[in-house]
This record gives sequence, C-alpha cells and structure tokens, in this order.
Amino acid sequence: MSYWPEQKPSNCARDPERESRKIIATNAVYTVELGGSLIKARKAKLYESCFWSVSVKKDVYKAAMINIDVSEVERGRFSIYQGQNRTSALPLYDTEIPDNFDIPASAGALIVFMTVYDDTENVKNYEGIGRFAVKIVNDEVPYWE
Repeated sequence: MSYWPEQKPSNCARDPERESRKIIATNAVYTVELGGSLIKARKAKLYESCFWSVSVKKDVYKAAMINIDVSEVERGRFSIYQGQNRTSALPLYDTEIPDNFDIPASAGALIVFMTVYDDTENVKNYEGIGRFAVKIVNDEVPYWE
C-alpha cells in the first residue's frame, strides 16, 4: 500500500466534519463521502489515494465486527485491509463496485480509496467519487457471560 504523503484528508472527504483519517467505530453509522481526491492528472492510470484507519474503544465485546459498507464507487477503487497501520496491514478486499465487509473489531481496519483514470466513451475524467460507512455489529455481550 502506498500513498502520496502530501495528500490531505481535506482533498478526500466532501464534508469538513469527516476530514479526520482516524475513525472510532460505534453502533452509530459513520459515513464518509469522497470527491475531488485528484491533485494532478498524470500519465499513470492510478492516482492519489486517501486512507482512513478504523478502530474501536477497548471495552467493545471481543466478538464484535467492524462493518464497512461501500455504497458508491465511481472512477475509483476501495482497498480494505485488516490491521491498525501500514506495517501490519493484511489485504482483504479490493472493489470497484459497492459491497459490504466485516472485519474483527479487535484487529482494526484500514480503508484506502484510489482514483482510477476513466477513458470510456472518450470521457477524460480523473476525479474519483465514493462513499463508505462504518459501524460496529455483533457487539452485544451474551447474557450468559
């Protein structure tokens, strides 16, 4: 996984309230809309990527999962990794279509969005658009514990 260090979260998220690269997942849905992630068009077919780390509070039940719902992907690709940082990231999923993923909450997750050049129908558009949401699922402690 690589990214351009000068890429700022403000170049990725459309909503200034969603500019943080760190997300603490809870039972409430946290949605990030992406747009305008391209800094500069180049000859390459893959461009800047934006990333977010997703973790949970320490008191979350061990069987809990982080649910990642990719609901929109246009001229881009989402890569989902299990882990807390780039050195421990385990690649799990690559998708250019909407999809839904669960990752153990104890492991954490990294979400990467990379703009992909689109030259279909002679349209030269470099800006990737996407939307994802995260929340915790299965975090109820069973009554017998």
